[in-house]
Amino acid sequence: MNAPGKTREERAQLLREARDTKDKIINEERPGKLEAIKSLRMPRLLSEQQKNGRTYRCKKQGRKLVIEISEKILRRELSGKAEQEILSGMAK
Repeated sequence: MNAPGKTREERAQLLREARDTKDKIINEERPGKLEAIKSLRMPRLLSEQQKNGRTYRCKKQGRKLVIEISEKILRRELSGKAEQEILSGMAK
């Protein structure tokens, strides 16, 4: 029969080996998991960036159209007022 000290020693050795094996497996798996996560996230990030780019361009075009339409309306209003002033000046 084993002495109690020898049994504890064997148990401690088995636990160390198990811990070392666990650490080795985790460390070997980690880079693979990181690559898998990156490869899964990358298309999602690219898709979001493209969507944000399209949204930005659309908003930019909308702002540009609003400015152009406003300018045309103001020019029309101002030219109509200028004509009225000229006509009213001639009528006097």
